[in-house]
Amino acid sequence: MNNQIEHPIRSRHLVLMWRAPESSNAHRHFPVGDLRVVGNSDEAEFAYRSASELEEARKLGFEGHPAYALEADARFANALSVLARRLPPATRGDYGAYLATYALPATMRPTQFDLLALTQGIVPGDPYYFVDTLESACPPIDFLMQVNGTRHYSDNVRHVEKGQAVRFVPEPSNPYDPYAVRVDALGQPIGYVPRVQAPQLGTWIGTGDCLLQAHVFRKNGTAANPRIVLFVQMRDGKRQAAE
Repeated sequence: MNNQIEHPIRSRHLVLMWRAPESSNAHRHFPVGDLRVVGNSDEAEFAYRSASELEEARKLGFEGHPAYALEADARFANALSVLARRLPPATRGDYGAYLATYALPATMRPTQFDLLALTQGIVPGDPYYFVDTLESACPPIDFLMQVNGTRHYSDNVRHVEKGQAVRFVPEPSNPYDPYAVRVDALGQPIGYVPRVQAPQLGTWIGTGDCLLQAHVFRKNGTAANPRIVLFVQMRDGKRQAAE
């Protein structure tokens, strides 16, 4: 079983997510902005989502990222130099251990944009993180994926251990999201693919051109609010069949 990313995604579009405060009891995560690579450069541009898309998040306390004023239709250039401050420097003594936390080889030196995608730019205690839309991905690729909604399936999740294989199940009749993709383990649902990634993952499944395999890479959190991270591999199904 492979637990190290050998074929990372070359990302071009990340979604900035915001986690509602626990005091709201909402337990919800909202897409609030987009970070996109500019042309063939090493820089990126950031823009907030539309007012209508941000309405629900604002009701729960979202006031904009500390680095950028919440302005309609505003686009912020050279955003990578600001947002990449969430990442540790490669000169840090434990940088190799940091990479290993995200299934990355200790010798890997990805671009800042790719590292934001591979690690989600997570900072403990901070409500912001990034999710790759997967729209620029093509096989072969390996990536980590957090399972959403696991707290609703805590009874099922408690039987799942690290290394357990999982299955992706599209739910086109889902009343909340026709692009929803459920994650099953041991024949039971344990959560869902992040909404930002579900459309692309569902497309891969629907075409049948890709081979998707996934297993539990990490399990932590609490019994009431478990956290599952998957290791996902995608390979070219046509090429595999030919071989």
